[in-house]
Formats: sequence, structure tokens, C-alpha cells
Amino acid sequence: MYVAGVFLTYLGLGLGLLGVASALGQTHWVSRVAALGAVGLGVLALQEALVPEWGVRLSVPDGMHNWLHRLTGKATLPAVFTAGVLVDLCTVPCSGAIYLGVLGLLATRTTYMEGIAHLVLYNAIFVLPLLAMLALASSRLVFNRLGRWQLHHRSALKLGLGLGAIALGLLLLLTV
Repeated sequence: MYVAGVFLTYLGLGLGLLGVASALGQTHWVSRVAALGAVGLGVLALQEALVPEWGVRLSVPDGMHNWLHRLTGKATLPAVFTAGVLVDLCTVPCSGAIYLGVLGLLATRTTYMEGIAHLVLYNAIFVLPLLAMLALASSRLVFNRLGRWQLHHRSALKLGLGLGAIALGLLLLLTV
């Protein structure tokens, strides 16, 4: 249910932004804004990876941590689904840079219906690692190892995300 919440939230955001681009009919303008957003979020991710003690940190707001733990602790299907939606909304600034770049490409390179099909495919691929982690997390030993690995490689992950977002944004700016 958590993964379904993540999938549907990102899909809804993507469909909304793609719909705005189509309604405006000025996909080049929307694509440029998306590209600049991707570059900006990529720069924030780079800053956090290279100079974490300076500037803005992209994370779930402090006040939501305890509330999300209580929500997921209930382990009811609606609570876990809601947690997936809320966590996803809070992490859009972290992972949204690549998504903005992809949406910009879809807005300029596809029809609206093709864009929807690509968006569904993109979001399905986006949640595949979550499903894999869910399967792996069923083993406490593997879960603990994954947690330690993520803690020790957080900067490298943010660096890769930042560089990828900046590259995608600049590529989009050059081609629009």
C-alpha cells in the first residue's frame, strides 16, 4: 500500500504538470521552467553532498517524522497508503529534480496521450526499487545492511542525483 501511495502521488503530480503544459499550449516555456527547476534542485543536492553543513537540507520536515512513525505504526492499509502519499509529497524536492526534467522532455517531445503512457511507465519503473527493497526488507539482516549502506553512501547518492538532475536540465535547455 505504501508503494501504491508513492506511485499514485507521483503519477498525479506528473499528470497535473503535464496537463498544465498541454493546457498552456506553450510546451517550450513549460519545458524551460522544468529544466531550470531540475538544475536548481540538482544544485541543492550537490550542495548537500559536497558541503552538508552549509545551506538548505532537502528532507522531510522535522515535525512530520513522529507523526509519520505513528501513522505507519498503525499498520492499517489506509494508514500505510497515506504515509506513502505524505512521504512522497515531502520528498518531491529531493527526487523531483529528475522528474521535472522528464516532464519537460515529455511536454516537448510527445503528444499528451503519449506523455501519459510514458509517465505511467516512468512511475512504474520508479517504484520498482521500492518493491525490491520491500522484498529485501523482509529479511532483518538484509534490511540492516541496506540501512547501514545507505547511511555510509548518502553523500555519493546525493552527488549522483545532483549531477544527473543538472545534466538532464541542461540537456533539456539546450534542446528546447
